[in-house]
Amino acid sequence: MTIFIAKDKDKNSWNNYCERQVNLPPLSRFEWKYVLENSYDVKVFPIIALDDQDQVCGILPIYEIKDYSGRPNLYSLKFGLIPDDANVAEGLVRFANQLAQERNSTKLTISSGYDRYELNADHNLTKTVTLKIIASEDEMWKSIRGKARNMAKKARKEGIAVEQGVNNLEEFYSMYSNRMLLKGVRIHSLNYFQNIIKHMGDQTQLFIARKNGDLVGGMFLLYSGDTGAYIYGGSLIDRGTSPNQLLLWEMVCFCISKGIKYLDLGESIEGSGVYNFKIWFGGTPKDIHYYDFQFDSAKMPALLK
Repeated sequence: MTIFIAKDKDKNSWNNYCERQVNLPPLSRFEWKYVLENSYDVKVFPIIALDDQDQVCGILPIYEIKDYSGRPNLYSLKFGLIPDDANVAEGLVRFANQLAQERNSTKLTISSGYDRYELNADHNLTKTVTLKIIASEDEMWKSIRGKARNMAKKARKEGIAVEQGVNNLEEFYSMYSNRMLLKGVRIHSLNYFQNIIKHMGDQTQLFIARKNGDLVGGMFLLYSGDTGAYIYGGSLIDRGTSPNQLLLWEMVCFCISKGIKYLDLGESIEGSGVYNFKIWFGGTPKDIHYYDFQFDSAKMPALLK
């Protein structure tokens, strides 16, 4: 097995490996390197493993952010650690740890998505919610809980309509950024969203909801192959009829038209309103695994149990 930092020439092999994974959201594709580097002042290290036949057998995309003291911390992308087996996982993590030491990092955080590996690190769990897409709209509609269906029908009855198109990005961003700031949540720049569309344009779709011509909500979809991910969104309506159920239903219909079979609805705090919204729509909770490696400048930490 050979492990190294991938170059642009390895992009197709990297993405082909991603597409062979079952039910894996497109959150570790090679294009994220361009998105992050062109949006923020960060370094991205796409670590790749090849087997004895020079075939990709694992990936681990890492990016570097400096803390307030100026020292770098390293993080993997969501669902970043994707190996064929535990042996490949060990090699990728070892390489990442060595990279962190060379970069004089204080911390390395790795996400392995739905799969857990026995790493000698602080292990943390978050919850995501996933939705299985049925190929028939009628059958899919029937699979959604009654409360969510009623809310979608009520939104339509009250004049909320959904549009598709990334041409609405700036209007969506104004709504998204204002909403997140009110919640005290850090936001991405408009340039970040523009770069996602630039580098993954044929794998993105934006859904916005209007009432009386005014934007009242939106959702951003990223997809690849038969899997999609709802990655950003929000609503301006705090009381009364929410557009969210109708927005998500329109997203589901789009997924059906594209042959998408599986939709990741994103991480949420268990029991929160956002989490319950996804569950009521028919989603299934899943654990997402994170590992935190803390570094002592005097020595390299043990990697695996």
